[in-house]
Amino acid sequence: MSSEDQSFIIDGRYRLLDKVGDGGMAEVWRAQDMVLGRIVALKILRPQYSNDPDFVARFRREAQAAANLIHPNIVNVFDIGQAGDRHYIVMEYVDGRSLKDLIRDEGVLSVSRALDLGVQVATAVAHAHHAGIIHRDIKPQNVLVTPDGRVKVTDFGIARAMSAASATETGVVLGTAHYLAPEQAAGKPTTPASDVYALGVVLYEMLTGRPPFDADSSVGVALKHLQEEPPPIQQLNPRIPATVAAVVKRAMAKDPAQRYKDAGALADALRAVQAWGEQATAAQPAIPRPPARPTAPEPAELGFDTAGVLLGILALVAVLGLIPLWRAVYRAYVLPSPPVRSVPATALPEARLIEVPDVIGLPQADAEDQLRAAGLAVSVLGSRQDEEIPVSHVVQSNPAPGARVDPNTTVGLIISSGPSAVDLPEVTGLSAEEAERTLREAGFEVEREEGWGGDVPPGKVISQNPPGGVRISRGSRVTILVSTGPTIPLDANLGNLIDLVEAELPQRTFRPGNTLPLTLRWRARQPVGQNYVVFVHVTPPDGPILTQRDTEPLNGGLPTTAWTPDQIVSDTYRLTIPEDAPAGTYQIRVGMYPFGQPALEQRLPVVDAGNAKETLNSLVIAEIEIAR
Repeated sequence: MSSEDQSFIIDGRYRLLDKVGDGGMAEVWRAQDMVLGRIVALKILRPQYSNDPDFVARFRREAQAAANLIHPNIVNVFDIGQAGDRHYIVMEYVDGRSLKDLIRDEGVLSVSRALDLGVQVATAVAHAHHAGIIHRDIKPQNVLVTPDGRVKVTDFGIARAMSAASATETGVVLGTAHYLAPEQAAGKPTTPASDVYALGVVLYEMLTGRPPFDADSSVGVALKHLQEEPPPIQQLNPRIPATVAAVVKRAMAKDPAQRYKDAGALADALRAVQAWGEQATAAQPAIPRPPARPTAPEPAELGFDTAGVLLGILALVAVLGLIPLWRAVYRAYVLPSPPVRSVPATALPEARLIEVPDVIGLPQADAEDQLRAAGLAVSVLGSRQDEEIPVSHVVQSNPAPGARVDPNTTVGLIISSGPSAVDLPEVTGLSAEEAERTLREAGFEVEREEGWGGDVPPGKVISQNPPGGVRISRGSRVTILVSTGPTIPLDANLGNLIDLVEAELPQRTFRPGNTLPLTLRWRARQPVGQNYVVFVHVTPPDGPILTQRDTEPLNGGLPTTAWTPDQIVSDTYRLTIPEDAPAGTYQIRVGMYPFGQPALEQRLPVVDAGNAKETLNSLVIAEIEIAR
């Protein structure tokens, strides 16, 4: 066997076939187990972490914990090993795509499909919770969906047994920002309820096509999880029944104590919603009859002696029970009557009744709290459209407000699904002014944002959210993104040393074989004492680099040591899109690292991402489309 072939074989057993994923700590390969003749997934710890004993210990500990999770909805772990300085985990290979890709390709999922996938994911995580393991990084990227709709939860990469010694102390945030529970974002200890929150976010994204929060940085997203309530889910998708919306809302409660206690409880709630169906309204369930009082067994069943004893006791009780009656007769007919005194008439006390509070028009959560505080039970009967009462507010109660009822009576609520749905006009390509006028005349609120448009002329609408053609409630908010042309304003700060002022990219869509021309404009904040290399990477959001350029500014013609403070340096790059590039959305990431030190941790840190997004000490300055 050639040395080249040997370089793709791990531990003499696993032949690497092709890379299928990249994570923060490891890369994942599709591989062939040459002993058992099966295809597996091989997760290999990145070289920069292999010499760190703490990372290696955590890597192996988490693999051992995951290996104990045997469940049809969890990716199986087959083996853990080390070959030289490479540590690896061998896992079941799943032929499917991630839930993130499914949402990106298909958009908003139907309620029934989202519930089906949600039950499978929650059931898998419930199995881990029962085993004392918290996932800590539930997100659509870690949920694989096979072509026949089966779910496999993967990458318990930052999970650990709750009973095991912790290598990660309180104060260290683990997880992905868009799916972090508030307590995780605050650096507090996680519980099964933290996974429930992340599951709620995944359900929200499946039902609306977007996560509940977004911001220019991971810190910004985490702060929103801590401080803000998500947009009402029915406002984004009026087709969602109130029962489903209520489950998602409870799963995403800020206070862990208000959520479902673990993934098993959430799975039960989702199954109950499935069983009820996706009807907009439903009749209030009948109150069940109390169970019949059990009859006493026949004396023969107890035996002769026991029956005799019972009969004797009953006779004695009967005699003793007559004593109060004899005493009452004696007093009434033998003893003289006491003198009669006139007393003022008083009303007999009536049974305590509760007046049903008026909760019409209140938010559902506030209405439920008010009814329970009054001593009443609550049941959501369904939802209906209403032209005046906002989404997720109470339209009707039964019994009606003001009715007097017994304590603990169940009050049924009908929840507003908002005004009647209408078709949202398509305004992409219109001028901003024309788009705003069109949307307002159709009865919608408009929020305007500006961003890079590539070859879209300045002032024209690049996109709208929600997209045109969908049916949404009149009065909903529509966001339009207006082009600023080829210039991308950035104002990002790297290491308090160099600013990336702006970039210029003349188009948004490319085809395989095209050249991508990119100009970066830098400005030194102070004299730069060493030479830095600029990296420009074109990469999918969750995958390996498609094409890249790593070179000193102006291809080495103007090293950073020659820059003077406040000087604008225009730096142009030309990257070729590979002929075999898959169609899809790709990010352009840029940054700097010291000459000869390309490791991730050596990059100039992103102090302020400005108008870009930050990931792994690089700036995501634009997203492009590759079409075939």
